[in-house]
Amino acid sequence: MRKWQILIIIISSLLPSCKEKNKEPEAQILGTRYSKIDQHITSLPGSAKKEHRVSLVYALEEVTVLEKLSQEKKDYFKLSTVTGKEGYSLSTNFSEAVLFVVKDGLSAFRKPTLTAGTKGKFALGSICFVKEIQGEWANVDCLTSSVKDGIVEDWYDVWIQTADDRLSRDPLIGQTALLLRDAYKI
Repeated sequence: MRKWQILIIIISSLLPSCKEKNKEPEAQILGTRYSKIDQHITSLPGSAKKEHRVSLVYALEEVTVLEKLSQEKKDYFKLSTVTGKEGYSLSTNFSEAVLFVVKDGLSAFRKPTLTAGTKGKFALGSICFVKEIQGEWANVDCLTSSVKDGIVEDWYDVWIQTADDRLSRDPLIGQTALLLRDAYKI
């Protein structure tokens, strides 16, 4: 009689863990992201209707991503603003981190290696949106403060070394860089 009692105790102790395995996964906060552009977040993913606008998120503004969802072959983030407003926007409009060039001369490499060659050097005031990090390297899209043929030149899909002392994460520098870009557009 003791053997079957021990067997019942073992089975009953396993049942709760089986139930927990079948639970729906809880929504996970994906973390902080930064807006690449001024944009409205909406109450419905992909909506461009004015009545669905929840809040305006400015370029470089910090948001918290609550979840990622796919709809009609596009990825959207459900996010929360610093003021607590929640809405949706395209995931491609946000970056994991933003780096600001605070000294001239930072190299824009074609690949994450010193021997890959460069596209050129960044000028003071460039804004780089991080897409991917590989060790000491970051793959970035950068809004530069360089003017070429009368147009502000931007560089996409280049690599920079994140530990370089010519970079900063200070958001106040970012606002100054945006003002500098606007001044070049005049």
